[in-house]
Amino acid sequence: MFTSRSFNKKFGRHTSWGGRGYTPLWPWKACFFTLLGLISSAVLLTAVLLLGNLWKVTSVKVEGTVQYDAEIIAEAAGITKGDGMITFDRGTVAEKLKEDYPLIRSVKLRRKLNGSVVVKVSEETDLYYTCHHSNYYIISAKDLKVLGVSPYGVEYKEYGAMYLGLPEEARIRVGDKITFAYLPYEPVSAPEELATYEIVTGEAEEEYAYVWSFVEAVEKNDALRGRVTGMELGDRYDLYLVFDGHVKIRFGSMKELDKKLELAVTILSRELDGSKMPAVLDVSNIEKCTYREDNELVLPSWAG
Repeated sequence: MFTSRSFNKKFGRHTSWGGRGYTPLWPWKACFFTLLGLISSAVLLTAVLLLGNLWKVTSVKVEGTVQYDAEIIAEAAGITKGDGMITFDRGTVAEKLKEDYPLIRSVKLRRKLNGSVVVKVSEETDLYYTCHHSNYYIISAKDLKVLGVSPYGVEYKEYGAMYLGLPEEARIRVGDKITFAYLPYEPVSAPEELATYEIVTGEAEEEYAYVWSFVEAVEKNDALRGRVTGMELGDRYDLYLVFDGHVKIRFGSMKELDKKLELAVTILSRELDGSKMPAVLDVSNIEKCTYREDNELVLPSWAG
């Protein structure tokens, strides 16, 4: 005998479409939730626009600067009193500051409810600098990355950077780590394009590994660290550094470097008595070390 189905069974209100017990929404319910979503979006947009008009910048404060003046960084950030607090992009501001001021390692911006914007800066503090092909480069001591270039080296000395005299084969490019390369030939027609022909090889890196070995050995010496104003590393057989800006210490080659460093520290502790007279300490031959003061000694321009 035929039995008619109820309306609910016929149209599946209690069927498992989409899962057991699922009950599809009636059209008016779907319209209600759609309308509710549109109203919520409109309210949120209105709140954002209202917040943008009412929430203004009242001050810009810079924290963490050492090498740079805080007022200069605040001005360079491009955020001024009266600007909308949500009208500037923090990432864009940070990238611009790092691009314009190479000693800035990281930038964090924080918005406060009272309208204050805090720009927290972290700078590179351990620095080297060098002169290469008439340009001066500032270098991070942490990863040997080249941070910037200048035609003058005075500003880098003011940052407390230590000078490194590097071999001519050093490959120095802003934004890159220092590497070493061979220059296979010099084009006669366009010598200014010499850098185009640099070839970085494993052999070159291995050959000039002594540079960083010497730097590392000096930096690990507690008696020398922080008191060395510069090192000359261009000639592997005539390595030297300047101590306290007035004592030139000659090491010769890398042979028995640890003993030479130990001898240098011992002699310095015995000979230095507060005098700032230029002097030469020669420990290149550990069997015959010499120390002499010479008021007419010409020290490198980077010495002190």
